[in-house]
Amino acid sequence: MRRVLTDRGRIALNVWRALNFHPVYEALCEAEARHLGVPLSDVAIPWSLPDAGELRALLSEAGFGRVEITAKSLDVHFPSPDRFVKLTVLAGAAVVPTFDHEDAAAGLALTEAVAREIEPILQHYRSGDRQVIPTSWLIAVAYASPYGLTPL
Repeated sequence: MRRVLTDRGRIALNVWRALNFHPVYEALCEAEARHLGVPLSDVAIPWSLPDAGELRALLSEAGFGRVEITAKSLDVHFPSPDRFVKLTVLAGAAVVPTFDHEDAAAGLALTEAVAREIEPILQHYRSGDRQVIPTSWLIAVAYASPYGLTPL
């Protein structure tokens, strides 16, 4: 990203904070790992860069002159609690190599087993007909120069 920016350029990106900041996703990932018989790290890939210091170091090593990192939290509302687990497991299958994409029956069985296992935590985060998921992010703004943007 730094290579393609001018000296006046900047990037903004966000990464998920550690899995323990996401109680619903933590329960979901732990259940998936248990049912798949794999380490938690195999299914928790989206939460694999949760440290602000590591993120800052990566951006600095890439040549960014100034890096600002802010932690933010947000409750995400899903309109269909019954579909939340199914869609989340399905989305995970796109990025987690452990999932077997060939066997639809096994995928359905996994989804149903995970949904049953984490139902108590899902109930805790329901609000009416919505599933409310607390999330927490690190938002980084990295400037190409050490002084940030200069006026045109």
